[in-house]
Amino acid sequence: MKKTMMVFLAFILCGCGPEAKLTGRVIDEKGPVKGAAVLGLVWIEDGDKAKPAPDLKTLKPEDINKAYETDAKGRGLPLGYARAFTGEDGQFKLDKLHFNKEGKKA
Repeated sequence: MKKTMMVFLAFILCGCGPEAKLTGRVIDEKGPVKGAAVLGLVWIEDGDKAKPAPDLKTLKPEDINKAYETDAKGRGLPLGYARAFTGEDGQFKLDKLHFNKEGKKA
């Protein structure tokens, strides 16, 4: 049996501080996904110049990934990231942020 690793990108696009935690659940058509890799990318922006997150309500489902990709490119390189793997019930918690050495210019 061949096992495939699923990787999900979670863009943290909220006005949260570095102590914030992002929790969630990964589910596919068969139910909760155990052992899925979750990656959160973190940008720190000046409040006056902060870009709003893409408005997903106005987009077609097939355009959502492209909107996130375009948004991420426009923000530049992320300053940090958090990683997690889902448990038995598909739950994950991103709570330990790792920052790039060059990135703390904000």
